[in-house]
Amino acid sequence: MVIIDDEKGMHFIMKRMLAKVNEIEIVGSFQETTAAAETAGELSFSDEANIGKWAKAAVGRAVQAGIIKGYADGSFRPNALLSRSEMAVMIVRLLALDEAGEAGAIGFADDEDIPTWAKRYVWAAKQHGLVQGMGANQFAPAKSLTRAEAVVVLLRSLENQSSK
Repeated sequence: MVIIDDEKGMHFIMKRMLAKVNEIEIVGSFQETTAAAETAGELSFSDEANIGKWAKAAVGRAVQAGIIKGYADGSFRPNALLSRSEMAVMIVRLLALDEAGEAGAIGFADDEDIPTWAKRYVWAAKQHGLVQGMGANQFAPAKSLTRAEAVVVLLRSLENQSSK
């Protein structure tokens, strides 16, 4: 995020795509503000050596809290971009929202493109007002999450928590 102060005022420019470790760091910071686990969990990802030292504690806390689990092959893929589906899963787990809804009836025009493992989380995120459709009511589940989208979801999450 870059803030520019010019004669037109303050502008937020958020164009770069998030790398997964950046998103985990954001979630790790958010997790601390919501009184989640204080200590870092042990990491056992097959590509753990690729996770920067600066990010390991946040990743460990997210693993310990059950927010992230890694991929089926045992990897974490720290340099992969985070998809909108993955963000929905992470934020629903972070907030411990009920994800027991109708996995087949989310309400986006591209529901059939949402991976099975993410459907109930996307449903919960939508039900709680954390995510919305893009143009033509598309969720775009495989699209990489932008910084702007991440900030919006995190702000909505804070609002969601404060209204409880």
